[in-house]
Amino acid sequence: MVSTQLAADARGLRVAPEWHKKLTGADDKRIIEMRKRVYEMQDFESPSPELLRAIIDKKCGREVRRAYSTMNSKPAVSVDEALRRLIDGNERFLRGESGVAGLSRESMADMARGQRPFATILGCSDSRVAPELIFDAGLGELFVIRVAGNVLSAEVAGSMQYAVAHLRTPLLVVLGHEGCGAIQAALETKYQNVQQRSRIQLLVDSILPVLDCLNPGLPPPEQLARAVDINVRSTVRRILESPEGQARTAEGRVKCVGAIYDIETGRVRFLEAPDQASG
Repeated sequence: MVSTQLAADARGLRVAPEWHKKLTGADDKRIIEMRKRVYEMQDFESPSPELLRAIIDKKCGREVRRAYSTMNSKPAVSVDEALRRLIDGNERFLRGESGVAGLSRESMADMARGQRPFATILGCSDSRVAPELIFDAGLGELFVIRVAGNVLSAEVAGSMQYAVAHLRTPLLVVLGHEGCGAIQAALETKYQNVQQRSRIQLLVDSILPVLDCLNPGLPPPEQLARAVDINVRSTVRRILESPEGQARTAEGRVKCVGAIYDIETGRVRFLEAPDQASG
């Protein structure tokens, strides 16, 4: 529940009569109340950032975020708000305060009618790097693409284009992680001439070109960490320099950033983003 002040602010918001009709017949009073606050917020001429964040983010729970995100065809949040949600979610994950819970039947029915994720994540297939968990996000909140080494292929690019063009996610995140096995395999091929199994080698070969600038004299742990960083930044750059990336960022409604997950600590470190327009 929101604080006393925020609750008072919420009570002062106007509610359009037709929105109440959408709530009729719902079984879960908690969901009714949270949705009511979302609808109220939509009719409020100038909600404060604090009120928006409190209502949409944690204090009223995941149900309210999902209800808000499916209300219209425009992105439910700005680029900066989407990034803030990921950062805040990872902080909750680090504190052991993740709010992942079962969904009501009504919520499942809502999701069956469509999805409105607030961010697209291109991450690694590593079983220890699950974006929904490390960002404390629920079903329908993230559009996740996972492939070993978080590499950019035609199939991955097509999935990202779908997320931006059809789902209108304002934020794209390329999520690498410390100790990535695909990057380690690429380093072994580069410096030790190790040949991987056929399909793995194809994956490794797609990573090798971005490692040309890597210092071969670095100690192995530092070399791997640096290679992970370079790989993430290279993928972000390729996305931004693509015709689709240039067009969307020129419109000012999409941002692409890199991030690296530390498996040992659970913390996500967002990389300094290139100069981009943000919504």
